[in-house]
Amino acid sequence: MLLLTRNTVIANSHNSGTANSHNYVNANSHNNVTAQSHNSGTANSHNTVNANSHNNVTAQSHNTVIANSHNSGTANSHNTVNANSHNNVTAQSHNTVIALNNSGTANSHNTVNANSHNNVTAQSHNTVIANSHNSGTANSHNYVNANSHNNVTAQSHNSANSHNSGTANSHNTVNANSHNNVTAQSHNTVIANFHNSGTANSHNTVNANSHNNVTAHSHNTVIANFHNSGTANSHNYVNANSHNNVTAQSHNTVIANFHNSGTANSHNTVNANSHNNVTAHSRNTVIANSHNSGTANSHNYVNANSHNNVTAQSHNSGTANSHNTVNANSHNNVTAQSHNSGTANSHNTVNANSHNNVTAQSHNTVIANFHNSGTATHNNVNANSHNNVTAQSHNTVIANFHNSANSHNSGTANSHNYVNANSHNNVTAHSHNSGTANSHNTVNANSHNNVTAQSHNSGTANSHNTVNANSHNNVTAHSHNTVIANSHNSGTANSHNYVNANSHNNVTAQSHNSGTANSHNTVNANSHNNVTAQSHNSGTANSHNTVNANSHNNVTAHSHNTVIANSHNSGTANSHNNVNANSHNNVTAQSHNTVIANFHNSGTANSHNTVNANSHNNVTAQSHNTVIANSHNSGTANSHNTVNANSHNNVTAQSHNTVIANFITVVLPISHNNVNANSHNNVTAQSHNTVIANFHNSANSHNSGTANSHNYVNANSHNNVTAQSHNSGTANSHNTVNANSHNNVTAQSHNSGTAILIILLMITLITMLLLNLNTVIANSHNSGTANSHNNVNANSHNNVTAQSHNTVIANFHNSGTANSHNTVNANSHNNVTAHSRNTVIANSHNSGTANSHNTVNANSHNNVTAQSHNTVIANSHNSGTANSHNNVNANSHNNVTAQSHNTVIANFHNSGTANSHNTVNANSHNNVTAHSHNTVIANSHNSGTANSHNYVSANSHNNVTAQSHNSGTANSHNTVNANSHNNVTAQSHNSGTANSHNTVNANSHNNVTAQSHNTVIANSHNSGTANSHNTVNANSHNNVTAQSHNTVIANSHNNSTAISHNTVNANSHNNITAQSHNTVIANSHNSGTANSHNTVNANSHNTVTANFHTIYQITVVIDSHITVVIDSHTIITGISQTAVTGTSHYTVVMYSHTIITGISQTAVTGTSHYTVFTYSHIIVIIITHISL
Repeated sequence: MLLLTRNTVIANSHNSGTANSHNYVNANSHNNVTAQSHNSGTANSHNTVNANSHNNVTAQSHNTVIANSHNSGTANSHNTVNANSHNNVTAQSHNTVIALNNSGTANSHNTVNANSHNNVTAQSHNTVIANSHNSGTANSHNYVNANSHNNVTAQSHNSANSHNSGTANSHNTVNANSHNNVTAQSHNTVIANFHNSGTANSHNTVNANSHNNVTAHSHNTVIANFHNSGTANSHNYVNANSHNNVTAQSHNTVIANFHNSGTANSHNTVNANSHNNVTAHSRNTVIANSHNSGTANSHNYVNANSHNNVTAQSHNSGTANSHNTVNANSHNNVTAQSHNSGTANSHNTVNANSHNNVTAQSHNTVIANFHNSGTATHNNVNANSHNNVTAQSHNTVIANFHNSANSHNSGTANSHNYVNANSHNNVTAHSHNSGTANSHNTVNANSHNNVTAQSHNSGTANSHNTVNANSHNNVTAHSHNTVIANSHNSGTANSHNYVNANSHNNVTAQSHNSGTANSHNTVNANSHNNVTAQSHNSGTANSHNTVNANSHNNVTAHSHNTVIANSHNSGTANSHNNVNANSHNNVTAQSHNTVIANFHNSGTANSHNTVNANSHNNVTAQSHNTVIANSHNSGTANSHNTVNANSHNNVTAQSHNTVIANFITVVLPISHNNVNANSHNNVTAQSHNTVIANFHNSANSHNSGTANSHNYVNANSHNNVTAQSHNSGTANSHNTVNANSHNNVTAQSHNSGTAILIILLMITLITMLLLNLNTVIANSHNSGTANSHNNVNANSHNNVTAQSHNTVIANFHNSGTANSHNTVNANSHNNVTAHSRNTVIANSHNSGTANSHNTVNANSHNNVTAQSHNTVIANSHNSGTANSHNNVNANSHNNVTAQSHNTVIANFHNSGTANSHNTVNANSHNNVTAHSHNTVIANSHNSGTANSHNYVSANSHNNVTAQSHNSGTANSHNTVNANSHNNVTAQSHNSGTANSHNTVNANSHNNVTAQSHNTVIANSHNSGTANSHNTVNANSHNNVTAQSHNTVIANSHNNSTAISHNTVNANSHNNITAQSHNTVIANSHNSGTANSHNTVNANSHNTVTANFHTIYQITVVIDSHITVVIDSHTIITGISQTAVTGTSHYTVVMYSHTIITGISQTAVTGTSHYTVFTYSHIIVIIITHISL
């Protein structure tokens, strides 16, 4: 039989009233969407995303997204996404999205379960322009655990000038366990202008376990202008276990201008366990001019267990009083002029267990001028160092302590020192002390820094730091860094540092010291930085950070970094971050991204997001993205998101689909064929989709009617859709989509194919040819209020090859209150080859209160080759209160070859209160080859009080060859675990209070080859209060080759209240080669209340080379005079039941000498034409049952 189906469906729906839709959709859709959204109101999003993606993806996406969002009101989004994707995807997507003008209140509650196992080859050329203007209070609580095991060859040239006034309270705990083999060439230029006013409380927890083999050539330029006023509370907990093989070439330009007003309290805990094989060539110049006025209380507890095999040649002149545990392969030119007035009480505890194989040639010049008045007391130093160090140090240290002490006792000098030091030191110390200086400091610094730091801080900075750095590093680092940090601090700086540094070092030290060296230092710093930091801080910054970074990295880093950090902070910054990053990635990424994000947010945004992303991806990504996001939001945005993405996909998708279904079946003459199509598909899909969706929604209380739709849709649709929806009234949609697809699919969305059904009954052979040509045009004009409750379970196992060329311009102008509670579990096992050229311009103008509670679990096993040419310009003007609570668990096992050419300009002007509670668990096992050329200029102007509570556990196992030639006087009380190749210019003007509570669990197993040419310009002007509570569990096992050329311009003007409760479980096992050339223009003008509660369960286990847009029930009656003999050794029962509404044309040609009793049931609503040609010795009677 030969069946030819040509279906054309045109649905024009004009609905008025209230639409309550409960939809259950199993949809494989290839869409071209142009959406223009203009939303006003309140958006509360509570999102939970569990993304477990095992992807082999080759993606070439040429996307152009223009999202202009002007949101006023309150947006409450509650999203739960479970994405378990195992994908082998080859996708070429050319997308253009323009989203404009939203008014009303958008409350979205989404739950997505996406299990994706992906093999992705992605080439992304992205341009993102995000202009965010935020006002309110930002509270960030971060926890970072970084465990680093590094083999480092570091050359550092550092000079530091710090001028601090105010009070800095930092409570940091860092556990860095990094096992990295990294060859990184990064050419980055980051310009971040953050203008924040209000209170930023960030509570972040990051667990980053990264096992990385990274070859990074970084040429970075970062310009960060921080103008912060207010109170920023950051509590950070980071667990970074990274096992990375990374080859990264990043050409990044980041300009971050932070103008923050309010109070920033940061509580940071960093556990960095890094096992790194790094080849770093660093030429650093650090000039730190510190002018401190106020009270500096530092409480330091240092446990340094050093087991040293030291070959020391000391040529000493002068007086050496040293309580030193130094693992320094530093070529430093440091000029530190600190003018401190007040009381510095530092309570630091450092446990440095470092097993280092380090070949360090340090040519250091340190000029530290400390003019301290006050009382100096309590030091607890336990330095047990097991070092095999070959050190040639050419150091010039000039430490001039001009301290005057009289009987008036402007403070109290209580010195309680506990030092267990097996140290071979040549120290000359000239100390002129007046006042009270309580410093308990431990510095593990292998830094090749050229730093000029001018910090002008006013307010109170309380820092409580605990560093556990377990680093097993094989590092060869070529870094050409210039760091200029100008910090002007006023107020009170209270630093409570807890550092556990257990260092086992083999040290061959040749020290030629002249002058006076008063150093209480334990330094494990492999930093190649060119930093110019000017920080003007006023207010109170409380940072509580916990970082657990377990990174096993083999890193060869060639970094040419220039970092200029000008920080002007006013207010109080409290950050509480918890980050668990376990990434196992093999990534080859070429990303050419341009992102311009203009965020103008006013109001209150509450986002509660939970993302569980378990992705096993083999990705080759070439992304050329341009994103321009202009968001003007007013109102209150509460987003609660939970995403579980477990995707196991082998996908090769080219949206022109050819379906060949060969069914070889031996059946009895039964009257009903029951086909259960649990399809495991190998799909090659090339989708050239164009979707234009114009949403003009207005919602009032009149309610011209009520439409309750309960839909159950199983749709494999290849659609060209132009949707223009003009909605007024009340639409309540409750959607549930069950898509269970385990697909090895080769699909081309213009479906011409051959479906051959062969039924052997020893007599008859039937061949069926099905040609499906479907065109769907849906124009929906809805009035009322749309409440959609969607539950989506998408379990996708895909092999995807994606080439994406994206351009995203996001201008976010938000007013109101944004509370985001996000939980992301991302377990990604990725093999990614990404060529990305990205340009990101983010201008965010936010007013209101943004509370973000984010939890991210990202377990990524990635093999990544990333070439990123990025330009990021972030201008953030934030006012109000931003509360972000993020839980991120990122377990990434990455083999990454990254060439990133990034230019990031982030201008954040935030006013209000931002409370972010983030928890990040990043366990990354990465093989990364990264060539990054980064330039970072960070200008931070902070006013207020900075309280940072940092907990750092750094266990470093280093083999160090240090040659130090020191002359002068070095008075350093430092705790540094820095492996940075940055050119940063940071200007931050912060006002308000930023509280961020972040938890990230990132378990990524990725094979990625990424070439990213990114340009990011982020201008964020935020007013109001942003509370984000995010939980992300990303377990991604991805083999991705992605070429994405994306251009996204999102201009959203939202004044609405959209409450969407979405639950998506996507379990897809797909072998897809997708070349998608998508152009999406989304202009949404929404006013009213949109409540969407969506539940989508997509569990597809398909091995189908078939797209059925036909439902056929065919009854074939045997001539009863014929005897039918069944071959009992071959009995196949195929049961297919398909329901098609449309027009089907069937032509059946039979060539046979046998008789077949084939029973198929086809329910067709429409017109069916059957033509039967029989060439046989037997007459075959075919009976079709058609219901019209």
